[in-house]
Amino acid sequence: MKLLLAAIVVLSTATGMAQEEEIELQSGDQLLSLIGEGEVVSVGLVAPKCPKGASCSPALVANVLLKLGGCADHLGPVTANVERTSNSSYSIVMSAVLIHNELSRRAKCVRQPTATVQVKMPAMGFSRPDKKDVELIMLTGANVDVVTK
Repeated sequence: MKLLLAAIVVLSTATGMAQEEEIELQSGDQLLSLIGEGEVVSVGLVAPKCPKGASCSPALVANVLLKLGGCADHLGPVTANVERTSNSSYSIVMSAVLIHNELSRRAKCVRQPTATVQVKMPAMGFSRPDKKDVELIMLTGANVDVVTK
């Protein structure tokens, strides 16, 4: 197993969402890049578990679908910053690391591999915005080659 710290610092610095995090790499992982495309597929209210006798506000969750590169590629760390832009609209700025694996060059996919990420958003009472009310901005940056010692 390999651990990679420097590459994620480079990637996150390029996005302006600096966050230091170790990534555990699998055999054949070769390259880290940022996913440049995503789609908000749904927005829903989630009722939190609330202590007896207390009143708790519901939470909003946006489900974001991210396209992965190849069949053996996998999702690395994801960071998201949510801002309410108006009474019923939100903006999500997201950075998602894609870990490319060499097996993807040989593997044939039946369909485009994807990953779904849930992003918690501040709720506005019991109103529920539609997915069209949520703007998704994907940050992109430089690719980083994986170097093992």
